[in-house]
Amino acid sequence: YQAVVSTQSTGSSTTSTTSTKTTIMYSFLSRLNAIFAYVSFVTGVIVCFVILSTITSECQPEISFQLKDVNQFRKYQDTDLAIFTFDLDTDFRKCWHWNVRQVFVSVVAEYETRLNKFNQVVVWDEIVQEKEKSVIHLKNEAMEYPFQDQGHGLRNNAVNLTVHWNIMMSNGPMTWEKKNGQTVVFPSEYSWNR
Repeated sequence: YQAVVSTQSTGSSTTSTTSTKTTIMYSFLSRLNAIFAYVSFVTGVIVCFVILSTITSECQPEISFQLKDVNQFRKYQDTDLAIFTFDLDTDFRKCWHWNVRQVFVSVVAEYETRLNKFNQVVVWDEIVQEKEKSVIHLKNEAMEYPFQDQGHGLRNNAVNLTVHWNIMMSNGPMTWEKKNGQTVVFPSEYSWNR
């Protein structure tokens, strides 16, 4: 825009000063900021619809678990240690949709002791990253991690072996589910079978 800054009059002579100043109302940075804000808003709305479209989908996989044999049940240092084998059949194909990134599957021993009201020990796990690999068929599978109590809480105690799964989405909340597999009561005496 153009503006007359000042006009001065002194005696018989008049001095006029005119200044021309051009202001850009929408600079490159202000336009870039507006575009970024708009794109961020639209992306946020789309992500919200993505989360809402998959949050109501239920996952009911087919799971079969059976304890095969307790190979070892012994004292290890100052703790109880159990090593066993199991059969596991799962089918998580119903849980997959376009927003699922991976499924984390684990076999967990849950039990109660005098020292702790609730104990959980993961003895086996697997990460499934493709729908085609979501059928798990294990026969006489050995544990990945030892089943070890922090004291002597396994003797003459009931342990519930459960199958847990965690569905991890690309966008949205993670879900945790579990299914009871089998309850085993460990003997009061140690045993070691080979």
